[in-house]
Amino acid sequence: MICKCPNCGDAITYSIEDKSLKCSSCKSSFDSNSIITEALWSQLETMDFNIYKCSTCGAEITVNDVEAATFCGFCGQPTIIFDRVSSMAKPQKIIPFKVTKEEAEKLLSRRLKKSFYTKKSVKNIELDKVCGIYVPFWVYDIDYSSSVLLSGKFPIIIEKKLLTRYFRRRGKCSFKNVTFDASKELENHYSERLVPFNCKEMVDFDISYLSGFYADCYDEDQDTSEYSVLNMVKEAYNSKIKQSVHTAFQVKIEYDVASYKIKSAYYALLPVWFLSFSDDDINYTMMVNGQTGKVVGATPFVKSNFNKFTFLSGVAISIPLIFLINLITDYFTKFNLFILITLFSIGLIFIGKKFLNKLHESLYYTTLHKTKRFANNR
Repeated sequence: MICKCPNCGDAITYSIEDKSLKCSSCKSSFDSNSIITEALWSQLETMDFNIYKCSTCGAEITVNDVEAATFCGFCGQPTIIFDRVSSMAKPQKIIPFKVTKEEAEKLLSRRLKKSFYTKKSVKNIELDKVCGIYVPFWVYDIDYSSSVLLSGKFPIIIEKKLLTRYFRRRGKCSFKNVTFDASKELENHYSERLVPFNCKEMVDFDISYLSGFYADCYDEDQDTSEYSVLNMVKEAYNSKIKQSVHTAFQVKIEYDVASYKIKSAYYALLPVWFLSFSDDDINYTMMVNGQTGKVVGATPFVKSNFNKFTFLSGVAISIPLIFLINLITDYFTKFNLFILITLFSIGLIFIGKKFLNKLHESLYYTTLHKTKRFANNR
């Protein structure tokens, strides 16, 4: 979205550093009240935006001025054509961008250069596009309570089986500011990694914050999102409940009787930088939380480098650990050392494999074409 300067008619954008509207030509500064008129605010239950469609990748871009549509924010091509006018529901809250475009690029560059197992070809790669988008989220406050029956195993063998015991737990808690992305085009498992946002910095929606950025509107309504949010809350609650059983292992929930109350739910826009680049004809789209600077996504990596990194990390940890054990006990034979190193190696392989699986999963979402197409059909 772009607003016009009352002095020279050029584009004015929201300045993250100064927290005000600034003209790119005459350098004038404005507050939102001097730009956003009462007549405009009276129409803001919904906001009309022009929709521009990229003839190269098909992405639909939501803007309010022709100058903002001179290029596609997703494939970078200047082939944009006017498509239609659409209405966007007015958000109730917004978290303004705190991280600038330059800071987002530096955060990603630092992440790439510090990674031991990232491919060398992407450590100093040039970005194809950096795009700041206000992503729609539903924000919930929920009271949740449950009565749970759990089972757990004990290292006692009875009739060739491990002893199983049962536990009952009751509890209640309040979940505040649970965020759930309200766009079908952005994969939920990917957007969840952006959290947490600091909702204490949430402010009442002001259209001036959108100037100079893209704004997406929700297409996942509150009723549809509610089911997914309650599953998230239930999963977090049950995870804590299982942790309360300290004496057993393989703890699982046999059944639970839950109740909940949604205290509030509102529509908010939250800031995200999307950074795109290509390597070996594969497109990668990483995200940076526009408030906290958290970098989300994975980059192409060399598996042999990952294995070396895991091994060297294990050696770095095991040497001082063995030295410490040798200091605190006199009974430390070569056999004991062999057993310790074997168990440690098995544990290290298990942890490394688990982390590698997460890395592959993250890489999948980073290369997902759906992420690149984000903001279609707005």
